Amino acid sequence: ASKSSDVLDTEQLSWLRDNLIASWKDPRAKGRVLYFHHPPYVTEKTKWFQAQTLAVRFHLRQMLNEVEAEVGQMAQQASRSLVDLVLSGHAHCFEYLRTEDTGHGDRNIPWVVCGGSGFSLRRQRKEGPVLEEYGQPVAKCHLFLGRSGHGSKKYRPYSALRVDVSYKDSETPAFVLRPLVAERYQGDWRNYEAGPISLSSGPEELSQLQPNIERERQQLRDEESQDD
Repeated sequence: ASKSSDVLDTEQLSWLRDNLIASWKDPRAKGRVLYFHHPPYVTEKTKWFQAQTLAVRFHLRQMLNEVEAEVGQMAQQASRSLVDLVLSGHAHCFEYLRTEDTGHGDRNIPWVVCGGSGFSLRRQRKEGPVLEEYGQPVAKCHLFLGRSGHGSKKYRPYSALRVDVSYKDSETPAFVLRPLVAERYQGDWRNYEAGPISLSSGPEELSQLQPNIERERQQLRDEESQDD
């Protein structure tokens, strides 16, 4: 929408729709990665139910429904989602989410929120990692890096993201995400990698992403105790 009015700017949505459809019909296009400022899916406590978040989700979903109507059969035959990866910022955290079967063109897509290098990291919402609509799950956050803990035991994991792309065959790109973390804890800085995350990871691998962070933190605390 325009900053000066509440009128929706459909030109960008139409451009994105038309180019996504064209990319599926062009054999030279190997994959599709979208970039946004506002995340359509996010569990950061100040952004998850923000009007901008819900508006972006609604209009992006409607646009992807139109793409699916045109090329959904091609995507289904290739066993791929309409989009390989969506990257966004805005929320002061890092998140890796996946949509469930939403019943729309945004189903089964990996979503990354990479805003964890900004001032004042935020916490995850108290409602937890699963986003619902009308009581039904539509997305789940599998890794959240934001402010946690309290007082002297507060963690501030500032983050960036490296994305590696390779080709398993001549047609299909394989994406691996490598979140890079510089974490401040009790006045000290610790650097580590939260991942890697393959976009082809199954439920069991995804379920270990958040616990791996806690194990990394415990290992760093143990090493620091030994040094003392």
